[in-house]
Amino acid sequence: MDNLEEAVDGTEPVWGGGVDSIVPDEGSSYNSKKMIAAGLMGLIILISVTAFAGIGPATQLVDVDRDGVYNWDDNCPEIANKNQLDYDSDQIGDECDTDDDNDGVLDSDDDLPLLFTETVDTDGDGIGNNADSDDDDDGVPDNSDSFPLDVTESVDTDNDGIGNNADMDDDGDGTEDSEDAFPLDSAEDTDTDSDGIGNNADNDDDGDGTEDSEDAFPLDSAEDTDTDSDGIGNNADNDDDGDGYDDLEEADCQSNSLIYDEIPSDWDGDTQCDVKDSDDDNDGISDSVDACPLSSMAASQDWDGDGCKDIEDSDDDNDGVEDLSDDCQTGDSGWNSDSSSDYDSDGCKDSTEDDDDDNDGVMDFNDDCSLGSLSWISSSLTDWDGDGCNDTSEDDDDDNDQMMDIYDSCPTGIIGWDSETLSDWDNDGCQDSSEDMDDDNDGIDDSVDLCTPFYETGWISTLSEDWDGDGCRDSTEDSDDDNDDMYDWADDCPTGDTGWISTVDTDFDQDGCQDDGEDTDDDNDGYSDSSDWYDRGNGVIFIDVTAWSADSNDCDYDSSCGSPDPYFIIYVDWDCDNNVDFTYNQFDDDGTYWSNVRSLYDSNGLVGIYLDIHETRTEICFTIGVMDYDSSWLDDDDIMDYAVGAYSWYVFSMQLNTTVDETETYSNIGPGEGNQCSITWRFYASDDSNLP
Repeated sequence: MDNLEEAVDGTEPVWGGGVDSIVPDEGSSYNSKKMIAAGLMGLIILISVTAFAGIGPATQLVDVDRDGVYNWDDNCPEIANKNQLDYDSDQIGDECDTDDDNDGVLDSDDDLPLLFTETVDTDGDGIGNNADSDDDDDGVPDNSDSFPLDVTESVDTDNDGIGNNADMDDDGDGTEDSEDAFPLDSAEDTDTDSDGIGNNADNDDDGDGTEDSEDAFPLDSAEDTDTDSDGIGNNADNDDDGDGYDDLEEADCQSNSLIYDEIPSDWDGDTQCDVKDSDDDNDGISDSVDACPLSSMAASQDWDGDGCKDIEDSDDDNDGVEDLSDDCQTGDSGWNSDSSSDYDSDGCKDSTEDDDDDNDGVMDFNDDCSLGSLSWISSSLTDWDGDGCNDTSEDDDDDNDQMMDIYDSCPTGIIGWDSETLSDWDNDGCQDSSEDMDDDNDGIDDSVDLCTPFYETGWISTLSEDWDGDGCRDSTEDSDDDNDDMYDWADDCPTGDTGWISTVDTDFDQDGCQDDGEDTDDDNDGYSDSSDWYDRGNGVIFIDVTAWSADSNDCDYDSSCGSPDPYFIIYVDWDCDNNVDFTYNQFDDDGTYWSNVRSLYDSNGLVGIYLDIHETRTEICFTIGVMDYDSSWLDDDDIMDYAVGAYSWYVFSMQLNTTVDETETYSNIGPGEGNQCSITWRFYASDDSNLP
């Protein structure tokens, strides 16, 4: 057993005794074979028993690594692996597996061979780098660590691959950290005024209060200005403007030490500046009493005796007005120009020298505003009437016609006249005789105005005020509003048609209404023209006897066989009802007759009547009687016959529907005796406008 234990321990056992000490009998082959066979069998049995029992050298036949696990069950048969550990379950035991966690990294190179997700543990803290937030354990998380695997570095400001601890120029600006005021800012390396702001960003590098853009010495806090650009700051420079005069000397002489062209004044050139010189012009008169301490030496008069020669005196007459503005440079002296003595400030005394006090170009004796507006010149554009008063600012009557501009329709009209009743009837400021085309201002031009001049003003011609537009106001001036030559009081159409004249031809009934267009009853008979057949007046009739004759052989007319003494009677029956409505008796009505005549003729009528007849009449009847006058009062006048029939006189009937003009002759002269005669009459009927 000791030998077996040594074998198990890996040592080579030393065999002695046992079956190895049996020596076959060389003399007996059968027995020898038998013995050998038996021996082999026994050996086999022995090996098998010991092998499975783990005893003896035969054990290696079933458990090479003698770890108690038979070879066919052993995941690592040649290396003792009693627990059969296999981390990655790849059927290869960990003792013989070169990559226990099967992560592709040999266990010899794997810091965590039994952790598939890790292979490296830089800081050896047992946490693989994949899970470790600080691989090098330098206290800086990997996500902020420029060198996560280098415990000595964590920052690389200039990204040059060298950590700041080892890098001599952390920001890579070319200035080593030991010389760099901002070793971690590549944009800065200098801070002249140590204010924590690098010069590149600092507007005042030297911190002297003057921005670099204005600072001649931006890195020198003791200087910021170099007036003469000589490279020496004014604080250190004794002649800041480089004019050759020491700054202190210029200060004493009151000249500006910072302006090159301004040097100490020395009027008389005695090398002593005027400020320190008590006689600047070296004329022997102390400056304290010299009116012109810097007087010229040129010959000249002194008009005002003020000690300053006129050539150098800016106010020769000492009136307070500079010569350049003085129109009287050598005028009166002993006075001062002000608004009361020199209104226009021209340097000429108003009371004695200035004949145009307000300087408007109009002499004071013609100037209605002699102390008026200033700074203007009178012209037709600025002073229409030339009175010296500015039209836009002081003249309220630009044309001086005594009519204020606000009421003047011709504010810049004719001048040299006054607006009054006879010259300007409507008071509009326009002269009637020359510039006013509407003297009464009624809107009607004088050339067509029937009421101008000297008629009513204060109104405008419109249809409601002046129907016929004749310039005469209907309510007060115009007695014929429509200008038809018919007075309004007699005019039935006072505001009717215009442009016509009422005559018998145009206005038959003379009612002021034009027959053609306005008047529907031209003859004013109460019947409309459309139903009036005598529409131009009452109908009229003429009944005339134009001829008469007696029987030349008849001696029955009187006892002496003389000729008859005829006169006529006309009877009218308007409606032909056999009742006489009108009688005309020549003898009775007129006291006339013809004496001792046998014949009479007059184309215009021997005797006749003229009668109105109403338009309603359609027929008229009349009878003409012939009488033979008998002068004896005892005898009656004889009737003379001209008709045959029951009556000696004929009743005539005339139709009245148009104009009638008819002439008829009736005669009863024939055989036999009697008062026979013949008559010719004319009947004419028409309206009043168509008389024969």
